[in-house]
Amino acid sequence: MALLRYKSRGTKVKELQETLIKLGYNPGTPDGIFGRKTEEAVKQFQGEVGLDADGIVGNMTWTALYDRTKIIKYDSLQEGFIEYHLNDNEYFKEVIPKDTIYLHHTAGSARPDYVIDGWERDKSSRGGVLRVGTAFVIGRKTGGAANFDGVIYRAFKAKYWAHHLGTKRPKHKKYSNAGLNKKSIAIEICSYGPLKRDAEGFYVTFGTKRIDVPESEVFEIDKPWRGHKYFQRYTEKQIASLKKLLIDLAILFDIEIPDHKYDRDWFDLKFDALNGEPGLWTHVNVREDKTDCFPQPELIDMLNGLHAEVVAAKAERERLIREFVNNDNTDTEDNNTNTEHTDTENPIADNTETEEERIRRLDTPQDL
Repeated sequence: MALLRYKSRGTKVKELQETLIKLGYNPGTPDGIFGRKTEEAVKQFQGEVGLDADGIVGNMTWTALYDRTKIIKYDSLQEGFIEYHLNDNEYFKEVIPKDTIYLHHTAGSARPDYVIDGWERDKSSRGGVLRVGTAFVIGRKTGGAANFDGVIYRAFKAKYWAHHLGTKRPKHKKYSNAGLNKKSIAIEICSYGPLKRDAEGFYVTFGTKRIDVPESEVFEIDKPWRGHKYFQRYTEKQIASLKKLLIDLAILFDIEIPDHKYDRDWFDLKFDALNGEPGLWTHVNVREDKTDCFPQPELIDMLNGLHAEVVAAKAERERLIREFVNNDNTDTEDNNTNTEHTDTENPIADNTETEEERIRRLDTPQDL
């Protein structure tokens, strides 16, 4: 769908204006020019259906405009994460259509709030803001962080963007590094990643500080991968939370999860990813110097079942939509029948629900 905002022009703007008029809003003359009156009409519509009223027409607004019933059952993320926002200047508050999801791990803290706080402190070599981060961070259980295992924090709304890939290759085809960042949603899984081992056990180092990792949290790969044999494994709860989040994002942003064969080889550098191929990727697919994410069998198993899960979730959602629409139509017919009987006694009476009342009644989606 076209991304429209103030000062946009063209046939899609005219289509937007005509659609708003049909729904009872006043965007002004449908002339194909996105002026202040159109912007105000868009904001009014967005506010009434539970979207962020920013006046920018993206994927979610188009969906709501053309088939409002598609958003009535989407509430699965309303209690699915904790808001822990970066300051506005730490990411780009620019709405970009999304067609890709990237997976990372933090190579650091088990606590999502610590990870996000770290992005706040990051500075460039000249002391400037880096705007590096991901929309979501999934915590883990380690030491004193037991309550964070599988808990998802949101650093900013996924319709916005920040740098998270840092590809160092020349521009491939149509996408630069910034272009890849803009059109993707990124998720961090809390994990130290590669581990070292000595006589005392498994550990990582940060500067001169040693952090020991319990053997129960260690994944030993059958043969070294990118120079490492030991990793801090992704937990069962992290993988379960990641799966749910991936399904929800795929539905809300209409991102296709390819039916790949996910195996160890899939975690190699992929030129399709560098060339901007939509779908699901990890940081290692675009960076040879990274280890996030590593080919842990439990993660691979989840990824191999993800396409079918998304297809099933979309089918179930469509079934619920049809069920709602059918029930809603039945209710409307009943109301009309009741209205006819009432009108014989009171010509002014009208029990039929208006479109605006119906919109307000609908359950609304979590604005990501």
